[in-house]
Amino acid sequence: MPEPSLRSPRRVGHAAKVTRGDLITVAGLAIVVVAGLVLVGQAGGPDGLPPPTTVERSIDQVRPGDGPVLGEPVGLVLAVGAIDTEILVVDLDSGAVWPLGQRGRPELIVDGLVIVDEGAGTWGLVDIDSGAGADLAPDALTAPITAVVPAVAGGVWLRHDEDGGGRRWSRVSINGVDAIEVVEVVTVPRGSDTVTDAAGRPLAGPEVIGSDAGVISVLGSSGHEPVLDGSLVAVGPNTLVVAACDQAGCANAWVDRATLQPLDHPPLTALLGSGFLANDTTLVVETVTNDGTNPIVKVFDVVHGTAITTGSPSGLARTWVSPAGRFVAVPGFDALLITDLEARRTATLHRLRVDAGVHVAWGRRP
Repeated sequence: MPEPSLRSPRRVGHAAKVTRGDLITVAGLAIVVVAGLVLVGQAGGPDGLPPPTTVERSIDQVRPGDGPVLGEPVGLVLAVGAIDTEILVVDLDSGAVWPLGQRGRPELIVDGLVIVDEGAGTWGLVDIDSGAGADLAPDALTAPITAVVPAVAGGVWLRHDEDGGGRRWSRVSINGVDAIEVVEVVTVPRGSDTVTDAAGRPLAGPEVIGSDAGVISVLGSSGHEPVLDGSLVAVGPNTLVVAACDQAGCANAWVDRATLQPLDHPPLTALLGSGFLANDTTLVVETVTNDGTNPIVKVFDVVHGTAITTGSPSGLARTWVSPAGRFVAVPGFDALLITDLEARRTATLHRLRVDAGVHVAWGRRP
């Protein structure tokens, strides 16, 4: 394998150009509506993805306590809540639902602990089973926490906004409600940032950042080092999605994080905003629309070569993907819709308060 170049403008991967006019092409789509979701398969269409192998139109109506919510044991739990409502925990294997005894937006579940945004810059940790809780405030931290995202090397990243537009990130290990330790601290310079959604919410930590000048840098032993030209679309554990745009259109590419070499994945022929990669297999991304309305969220299933348009009105803030990338949850009408990308079916989970401010966090059952 040849040594990768440090700067490879517009030559990163299997790039396919797309212009705004391409987005209105609808001929040849195979669309099946499933409880508010749209499964989209096509050959040579705007997304360049092959049709789904199977699509099930039937809906599973699931009630808490009915047994496996997703049709089979998956070892996962959900935490569902909002700033002004109590968080509920759903065991997707048993169907059991119980209150966590905590109000707030669940952001992550780490080793059976729910990380909760309590509002006004306050964050907490709550044990899923016991309900025991504590503030997420390691002794070494002096600045307020503005965001929390998973860290590839383990633990979580805590973001702190600084005067002048810079940002500092602290990676912490969490070994219990009262066992939080700062492992490393990284500063992101002004003019650069991690991948963020339209509302400025970070979708990844500072391991890979992009700059206003269109340079992508990765975190090394001596700080961030520039490696590619282009715009950073999404960051996965081992994969990057990179876009390079000019007057003729945009070229999107899949790139291996370790080698910076192109990956042979289905081409992404859409005008992409920002997104995130779950387990390097599921890309959740905002796509740019012709009329300037709210971004459309699409879920690209890399393994099976399909795309799902969620129709979520609030962008990425209302689309939640399981840790391994197999399941996608979006709000429905007074219900939570969970799509299994592998089995091609959607479960509707009722009796949950799914309003405009709801957050959902996925986690593995401890």
